[in-house]
Amino acid sequence: MKIFKVVLLLLSLELPLAAIAQSGSWTNAAPISPSRADGAAAVLNGKIYFMGGGTFSCGVYNTVEVYDPITNGWATAAPMPTAIYELGAVELNGLIYAVGGNPGCGSLPGLTVVRAYDPVSNTWSNRASLPTGNWKSSVASANGKIYVIGGSGSPTATFAYDPATNGWALKAAFPTNNSSCGVAVVNGIIYVIGGIGAGPGSVSAVYAYNPTTDVWTAKSPMPTPRDDMANDHARRPTCRPRTLLGHLPTRRNPHLRQLPRR
Repeated sequence: MKIFKVVLLLLSLELPLAAIAQSGSWTNAAPISPSRADGAAAVLNGKIYFMGGGTFSCGVYNTVEVYDPITNGWATAAPMPTAIYELGAVELNGLIYAVGGNPGCGSLPGLTVVRAYDPVSNTWSNRASLPTGNWKSSVASANGKIYVIGGSGSPTATFAYDPATNGWALKAAFPTNNSSCGVAVVNGIIYVIGGIGAGPGSVSAVYAYNPTTDVWTAKSPMPTPRDDMANDHARRPTCRPRTLLGHLPTRRNPHLRQLPRR
């Protein structure tokens, strides 16, 4: 089974306006090589850093590629110390943090490893480990901290990392079991979207987390349930192919369509 090329979501990654089509249409960008799934991406200094990932034959990568939207080209950065897929990644204070994941197919219960990448020195360094092994979690930064929400290792937990103390704290529990969600931050509020819940199939639920009050609030659900969305960088290479917005069409997700193969 072939895997899909990585699709770059330029419209949602706060890149320079000159690099984004203003008409609201999609444009092709230079593909990443080699092809892979289940890696993680973060934006730093106007560039996209894509790290880790795997193949449908259970190959796992430690490589880090850097996409420049101005030149529409890729370059390499220092690789992660170990190969990981199903990890999360986020930028905070000029560093990229790679969080959790799995070292290989069927390697459960996931990793507790947390590493920070410094683009100035082009080096990786270890940070305090996650309290529990986790993968397919939602990772976001807000108010100077990193939040790791849900995931297959701790589906209702919300953990907050403080870079000033290099420590983790347990926050208000996520309202329901969930993993493989989409995540975004708007005005300091973290939104967790869709995912895989306690039962079979995808969910349409949307929750908002306020880091100041440590409170979760249910929001209007999506029109259609879905999981493994494009801003979720924790997908399993052993699973069936994904679409841009989630799984292939099913009876629960009849509106989704498969991306064309390259």
